[in-house]
Formats: sequence, structure tokens, C-alpha cells
Amino acid sequence: MLCSSDSSDFYGIELLVLTGTTEHPVTIQRVPARTSAVEGPPVTIPAQELGRLEILAGQGRVRSIIRCHGQEVMALAGPHAIPTLDASPRRDERTPVCLDPGTYIHWESGIAVIANLATSTRITVPGEVVAQLLGPHLPAWQAQLLLHAGVLQKGPTPAGEPGRWWSFEELLSYNRSRLGTHLGEYGGSYTRATAHGSIPEWTDGSEGAPACEPEPVVAAGRTLGECLTNRHSRRDHSAPPASLSEVAALLTRSAHATPCDPDPGQGTALYSLPYPAGGALDELSHYIVVNRGVHRGADLSHSVFRYDHLSDAITPVAVNAAACDRLCALYARMGMIPPDELQYLILVACDFPRLSHKYESVAAALMYKHVGAWMQTASLVAEDLNLAVCPLGGGPADILDSLFTEATTTTSGPKVVGEFVVASRPAAESAGYAAAKSDRRTP
Repeated sequence: MLCSSDSSDFYGIELLVLTGTTEHPVTIQRVPARTSAVEGPPVTIPAQELGRLEILAGQGRVRSIIRCHGQEVMALAGPHAIPTLDASPRRDERTPVCLDPGTYIHWESGIAVIANLATSTRITVPGEVVAQLLGPHLPAWQAQLLLHAGVLQKGPTPAGEPGRWWSFEELLSYNRSRLGTHLGEYGGSYTRATAHGSIPEWTDGSEGAPACEPEPVVAAGRTLGECLTNRHSRRDHSAPPASLSEVAALLTRSAHATPCDPDPGQGTALYSLPYPAGGALDELSHYIVVNRGVHRGADLSHSVFRYDHLSDAITPVAVNAAACDRLCALYARMGMIPPDELQYLILVACDFPRLSHKYESVAAALMYKHVGAWMQTASLVAEDLNLAVCPLGGGPADILDSLFTEATTTTSGPKVVGEFVVASRPAAESAGYAAAKSDRRTP
């Protein structure tokens, strides 16, 4: 803290509880300053109130502001712990600490923002406080170096991007994947393969489980032009559910992998896929989450299956039932579909090390391009199979960790990077589809 050891000084903690879009002050705690902030008597907060505030803060509904001599020196927003002496964990002075690898700091409208890639918490420090920490004047040679590196700008007001249309995080992802603003090598460098060896293995709990044998599904035989013309997102899931075999047919035609000759440089297995895939590494995998579905007359609700790209097998995966229910409810809301009507959700996961062992700087960009290419392919196949599909724009980052009960999902394991809802079409639309199909077959 920027406080002296004079007991007449204090720092304050102001807590603001979020109600809708409005912040309401709850309490202000003033704590006698010490040379060490962990010494001295604890802050007095009624236990009931502190417990309520801790819950709200953990939900991201409290904004904590720390002031010194009336000046704001730090603010915390998003899920965090209440920064009071009796509530915050006290660090053992013998335990070393370091910055988490996912922590980053950037400048935003004159404020230093500290955040971590794994959370939505933001710590902000006013620019004048940062200036005090750096010193009142920066030596000319240091300023020149930082100006040339683009770290500093001339003038009192920052200009350019990130700004009104790009956030720092969005621009970071874009610029680091483009030639000229990338870091390290660019493209198929095999840097990580050389440094770390083979691609790490992982399991999702489906190994050894009996596969569900899909039934044959007859497609309509629509032309590519017809599929392109008629393709659009369909969110009506009110009809009787599609069968698991129909969803399996969608994946077989849009995601089946055919082995090719291994990569001559590294010996890595390569695959031919129905959609464009840089490197032919087949890093995407597909999981079918059933909210309302059937297979051979049996109800499959609240179950999950893994699609095998090579054998086209559909294998059940052991999952956390409560997490599965929450997942279906979440994606139903995101897709504006009544939760009790949602039929199938396809999760597209990426085994990122399969890409990053070869590609540097562009691996993440390739991952998202491949997901989009599969979604377009699957959308066209769905037109021919008379299925209603809709790609979704996003979702949580920890889906597989919460869903699988037997999975080994570490930081090197697969991450969900795409979501796709699937359903049968309403009877009226299906009847029109069948009539059009019959007309096309009439000589």
C-alpha cells in the first residue's frame, strides 16, 4: 500500500453491490495503516453481512475499491474475495509467489488493467498511481526505448486501437496471429514438437464402452446449389425428437476422417476431412449431448456420446448428470430454445497440442477457422438430411472439466471451441421437404 506507518493514516475499502446495472454502496471500512497490512486487529464486519458480501463478490456482484488518503489506488471487479484483513488469506512469508502464466497487464483509457486468462476478474490501478510507482520522471533513454517499442505514446491521451471497436483481448488474439505483428516463428515451425516431444495423451472416459450402432439414414439427394440456397439457422425444436442415428449421419458426412500418408517431417498421422483443415491433423472431436432424443425407441435424454472420426462409432461417455442438465439449460437459453424442447447439442472440442506441436503463432487462428469450416459443411449436410441446425456463438471455457466424470482434462487436454444445436424439423416443413424430394425424382 502507499500508506505510511503513522497510525493516524488509514486506507479504506469501499464495497459496491451491483443491482442490475446500478451500483449501491454497502459499507466503507477504514483500517489503521501499518508497515505490514497483515498486522493489527482484524476489520470489524458482522459475520452475517461478511458472509453475504463474500457470496456476492464470488458471483462478481461486488466491486471493491481500495483508497489511501482518499485516493483510489486499486479496484477489483468480477468474481473476487473481499479484501478485508479478516477475510483475505494471509500469505506465509516463507512461501514464494510468482505471477500466474495467464496473467497480463495492459493500458486502457489511462488505467492499468491486470487480469488473468482463466478468470473474468479485473484489477484496475489508476494511471497516476502507476506513475508514482514508476517514479515522477522517466529517464530520456528509457522513454525513447519504450516509445520506439510502441509501449508508450507521446501526448497525455492514448489514441488508436485497442479503443472503441476493439478490446485489448480481441486485438491481442488477432494481431499475434498475423504476419508482421506475430511473436516467435510463423507457420509450420515444429518449435513445440522439438522442445516438448510427442503430443500428450488424454482420455474422456469413453474407452471400452459399447458403441451404439446407428441405423441407416436415407438422404434426400439435394444438389449443392439447393442446399446452399435453402441453408439457414433453424431453432424450432418442438417436433418429436430426431433419432441418434440421424445425428450420427450428420457427423459421418461432415466430419469422417480418412487416414493419409504420415507427415514426412515428424511422422504425425494425417487425415483427409470433408472440410478444409490446415495441416490435415484432425484436431477436432465431436460430442453429442442429448437433452431430448431417442435411439431404436429408447429414450436417451441427459446422456452424452462421443463420435469417432475414423470408425463413425457413437460411444456413450460417463458424465456428471447435474452438469449435463445445467449445460442443456444454458445452451437452450443461448439458442432462444425452450429448455424442455431442446433436442441435441453437438460440442466441438479441439485437441490443441495437435495443432501447436506444428504451428506457431497461427495455431489458435487455424482452430477457429476449422470450426467454422466444419459448421458450414454440417449445415449443408443437414439440409440434405432434413435436420434443423443452428451454430451457436460461444459458451463456457470449462465445459469438459465440469461434464466428464472420468476425464483427464488438463491444460493440455481438449477445449470446447464450438457449439451446434440439432433437431428434427416440424411436421409441416418436413412434409413440404418430402414433396419436393418426390418432385425431383419424378421423370
